[in-house]
Amino acid sequence: MSSQETPADPQALRSEIAQTRADLGDTVSALSAKTDVKARASDAVGHVAEQTRQKARAVGDQVKAGAVSVRDTIADVEVPAVVRRPVPVAVLVGAAVGVALVVLWWRRR
Repeated sequence: MSSQETPADPQALRSEIAQTRADLGDTVSALSAKTDVKARASDAVGHVAEQTRQKARAVGDQVKAGAVSVRDTIADVEVPAVVRRPVPVAVLVGAAVGVALVVLWWRRR
């Protein structure tokens, strides 16, 4: 019981009993929550998942900012005409190699 004396008034006694029951109910609920391992594990997983989502968003934002920075840097760089048109250069190099192979084959024959 409480450290105070028991009240003589029946209404005050009922009020004290109701308060004690409410306190006891809160204590039982708290103990029950602590012993519910499945719920605690689920809460921990949810917490870790939320932290992971926040970190992923932060990394994604950093990647986007870096991509914009790289894009801006590349836009400022003067690209030679040869690099801008790689297909004609590849065709010319391939034709030159082909001619060299034909000449070598013809000389060995």
